[in-house]
Amino acid sequence: MRKNVPEIDLYVPAEHEDFVHIAYSDKYLTEEQILAIDCKILEQRDFHMVYVENNWVGGGLGVEINHAKKCGKVSFFIQSLDEVTAAALRVIVKDLLKGKESDRTS
Repeated sequence: MRKNVPEIDLYVPAEHEDFVHIAYSDKYLTEEQILAIDCKILEQRDFHMVYVENNWVGGGLGVEINHAKKCGKVSFFIQSLDEVTAAALRVIVKDLLKGKESDRTS
């Protein structure tokens, strides 16, 4: 994703899986607390991108999707990142960022 759409500031919760696993296993954080942190990070992002593998949406992802809706974030659901999808995402991201920039200057 970063290679195909470099304009986005991408946060991927799964990239922090070691921290999450240890915090959960050692009972530093509960599942609800971990999801609350993910949702706070989502609030700081321009939009929400969801990679749905084999049409499966787990419980944590469902919480993020619902939170994105609640915060008025646009969610994009992606099943594969082929050339067509990557090209469409580049256009969408550029339009979203352009709109965000024009909101700042108005």
